[in-house]
Amino acid sequence: MSLTILLSGCASETPRFSDAYRGSLESVVDLDEHLRRVQQLLANVQSTQSLIEESLNGVQSSSGE
Repeated sequence: MSLTILLSGCASETPRFSDAYRGSLESVVDLDEHLRRVQQLLANVQSTQSLIEESLNGVQSSSGE
């Protein structure tokens, strides 16, 4: 009997909590977009770093000859 009352109470509260957390759920979607952008930025930085290292290696090879 008390389990039924408890479950009924949880069921009636769930929609109210869902509405309260809706903003938080939208923030999660925004975080996914930010994560994608940060990952792209990291890929760009790594690519640029590789190009700089190749360029420096070329300069060192030229000066060593």
